[in-house]
Amino acid sequence: MQVQPDNMQSRLLAESVNPAAVEPQLRKVISRMPDLVDTRTNLEIVLATVGRLDESVTAFSRSPKLCSDPDTHFNLAANVLTQQGSRDEARRHYQQALSLRPDFAVTDGAIMQLKSDSPEFDTL
Repeated sequence: MQVQPDNMQSRLLAESVNPAAVEPQLRKVISRMPDLVDTRTNLEIVLATVGRLDESVTAFSRSPKLCSDPDTHFNLAANVLTQQGSRDEARRHYQQALSLRPDFAVTDGAIMQLKSDSPEFDTL
């Protein structure tokens, strides 16, 4: 089965020293298998790493499977939305991650971090 090697390949590519250089390879994997959650998540992270935050959000929204993956919601909130200053949206994605995986403790910590970084989020 080809899914596992492509996911591993995408992970290795995303962890590359030069993330911008691996974007075309990640997109190639996605073009062959558009519903690979790990590969799309890695593309999202690569785009965020190189400062293309709006494109990162778009990469997330293109696959319905990503919308049901708690890790993707967490990564979107942590790697993109908080950097954009979209704190309300980040909080919503953290909460979505928790609703999909109630034992996702790192998400609770991230919500608490949002709360401690900004007094207006006392109502979280």
